[in-house]
Amino acid sequence: VDEQDEVSINLDQNTFFYQGNMNAGTPLPWLVGITYLLDGKNTSASELSGAAGKLEIVIDVTPNTSDAHLQGYTDHYLLQVSGSFGTDVVSNLVAKDATIADAGSAKSVNYMVLPGEAKEFTVSADVTDFTFGGFQIAGVPLSIALDLDDQDTSSMTESMSELQNAIASLDSGAAQLAEGSASIATGLNTLAAEGSRLSGGSVLISNGLSAAASGLEQLGAGSALYYNGINLTMQNIVNELGFVPNLADAETLLSQAEEAQAELVAGCSTGISTVSDSIPEIINTLPADQAIVALEGALASYKTNTIDNLAFVNMAVKQAQEYVRVATVYQTLAGLSAGYEALNNGIAQSATGMRVLSREYSTFNSGVSAYVGGTQTLAGNYSTFNSGLDSLADGTAQLHNGTLTLDQDLVNGIKDQFAGFLGGDYTPQSFADTRNTNVEQVQFIYMIDGVPAPDKQVVEEEPAEESENAFTRLLALFGL
Repeated sequence: VDEQDEVSINLDQNTFFYQGNMNAGTPLPWLVGITYLLDGKNTSASELSGAAGKLEIVIDVTPNTSDAHLQGYTDHYLLQVSGSFGTDVVSNLVAKDATIADAGSAKSVNYMVLPGEAKEFTVSADVTDFTFGGFQIAGVPLSIALDLDDQDTSSMTESMSELQNAIASLDSGAAQLAEGSASIATGLNTLAAEGSRLSGGSVLISNGLSAAASGLEQLGAGSALYYNGINLTMQNIVNELGFVPNLADAETLLSQAEEAQAELVAGCSTGISTVSDSIPEIINTLPADQAIVALEGALASYKTNTIDNLAFVNMAVKQAQEYVRVATVYQTLAGLSAGYEALNNGIAQSATGMRVLSREYSTFNSGVSAYVGGTQTLAGNYSTFNSGLDSLADGTAQLHNGTLTLDQDLVNGIKDQFAGFLGGDYTPQSFADTRNTNVEQVQFIYMIDGVPAPDKQVVEEEPAEESENAFTRLLALFGL
């Protein structure tokens, strides 16, 4: 029963199929263009029947940005572009970035277009008596549940584990350094206060120097591991993301997304008020059946223009927040790396000097009597240095505790970022009419005509039969 813009069907519980013919001007989610070049010259498909020479076929696929409703498909759908070429008419076939498979006496060429991408593909070959069946482009939702807990993430977390071990060594070395410094401070104070007991104080100083040298050497080893770990971690982040994260860009992106979110939230209130204000006028000025259609149209327009956009912007805000978090980690590591090289060299030099000082202290001890006066000043100044080393030890301990879960935090951050891209929570909308609900699946098939055989007899069919055959072929593509 067809009544105005509503079609109802009375039948039992068996499956039925319904075909609707779109207007020729209906915008589609992807714009597809195809160009044929025979021996470098632009040639129409009809002129290629039975042709010979060097053939290039250029296929251009671009998301249609003219309609916001179509963006839901182009942002979440995967396209597969497929064509088959007979080996009796095609040789030396080249299709960069394609998957080429032998299928009997033909070669199947397949391309993939990821959500949101625009692609241009080129297929080239030497042809003789050319003919082929054309291209088919299938669009299906990209919805993949990626569980990194079931994946081997050791390549990502191995360097993090090394970094954590380096920080632990750094913490241990700092503690030993603080302990050795305390011994030095004790020795200096003893030397300054009791010149007559210089020998005993020298022994304490010698022991303290030895402990300090060991601590500095261990600190230097840990520092080198920590420095290398920082750089390796930064590189791994870049490798995983595919680009160098920039905090300023991330914060700008988040700010823009939040501004868009705020504008859309405000727009929701304005839209509701607008629809609400229009209800009395519609009811009072239109017959009941026309008023219902007008109200439904107003509500559908409000949903399409505001609520759906708000859901998209909310997802963009979440992704921008995750990008800010990753960029913050990267910038923190970059700051540590920038200042740590000089510190690392200084620690190594200090360790070498401390070890030499410990070995040569026996010679120094012979002249220590004349040095007693100076040690009193040294002891006073060293207390400040010793306090700094205590603070360093406390800081490395906090750093150690704060990075105990750094490897899992990285995996969790990557999981959160990829969850939005893979579209696991995407719900398709009806392409025919946004008022349709409970839509389980929407797929697209583009059919690009091929080149017929040279002397093939083309039999024109009645319009009704042609429509039925096209529909039958469409059902076969989905296995129905």
